[in-house]
Amino acid sequence: MTSPKGRIRWHCRRALLELDLIFQDFLAVEFDRLGDEELAILEELLALEDHELWALVNGTRPIPQPRWRAMVEKLRGVRVHRRTRLLGENGPGTHENQGEKV
Repeated sequence: MTSPKGRIRWHCRRALLELDLIFQDFLAVEFDRLGDEELAILEELLALEDHELWALVNGTRPIPQPRWRAMVEKLRGVRVHRRTRLLGENGPGTHENQGEKV
């Protein structure tokens, strides 16, 4: 039998690439820290269609359920972390390791 966490991990695999990338990082950084209530909220979010969930994560749609706010904020934090890592600490157009324009 699959554990609830195993099932939730599987549902974190998304067809929308942007979400799939965020959930890969989320699973690596945040997932094992989640309590039962947070896991239940994550399951609610995972029941949404990808484009609905993406709109919540990227902030183009307001969060309709107050209980979802903290989890969406965690996902947004992972998104910001991923973006910073990809673009470098100094923003776009800089090389993170050398601090020079690319």
